[in-house]
Amino acid sequence: MAVNAIGGYRHTCVFTCGGTRYVWVYYLKSKDQTLRTFQTFIAWIEKLTGRTIRKFRSDRGGEFTSAAFDEFLAEHGITRETSAPYTPQQNGLAERMNQTILGGAKSMRVHAGLSEGFWAEAMMTASHILNRSPRRSLHWKTPHEMLFGRTPDIRYLRVFGCRAWVHIPKDQRTKWKPNSVPMIFVGYEPGSKAYRLWDPTTRSIKISAAIKFDETQLPCKSTPKPPVTGGEG
Repeated sequence: MAVNAIGGYRHTCVFTCGGTRYVWVYYLKSKDQTLRTFQTFIAWIEKLTGRTIRKFRSDRGGEFTSAAFDEFLAEHGITRETSAPYTPQQNGLAERMNQTILGGAKSMRVHAGLSEGFWAEAMMTASHILNRSPRRSLHWKTPHEMLFGRTPDIRYLRVFGCRAWVHIPKDQRTKWKPNSVPMIFVGYEPGSKAYRLWDPTTRSIKISAAIKFDETQLPCKSTPKPPVTGGEG
């Protein structure tokens, strides 16, 4: 990416399951973190599902074709497939998913009026929604249902970039301080029933579940000014 994300990330690594269409997005500060990220993903997903990865398909990027990557695949009995040089259509599922996530993230970020530095938060939110959206290729089931065997509850979804009033616990405020502070909703915390909020005061990400949302407000969205019309002479 041309701009560093919050946390200093510059690259993305996207894994898509060919059977369920479930997608996982990881963020990297440099491409040499790809192998370690893949190793972490393999260990986590195999323990989560009780299934083993049999085949790995990618393009011919150097981060996927190193000797260390080949050795790891061989040790775990994972068959490698690569697309032909300059033929991204041979890896169509991954390429389409990347474009879908990027397009959704771009639309949400622009609609919310957030700067380009929020691209990672927007991509994570876009993938979260895609995993819980019905697909025609899955006979109108969701990737979440295909992977975990249950229909996802989506009642907690909120408008990206909306106003969020975050409750402040009593032991963290004085008697005359407000009970909540205004922040901006920027995503869902992985592995937790909590939300990710941007605190413009401290310029940092906060995690909380005690929130009241106002989805009619987009604090970073500038209101277009009406055109100036000339008066009569």
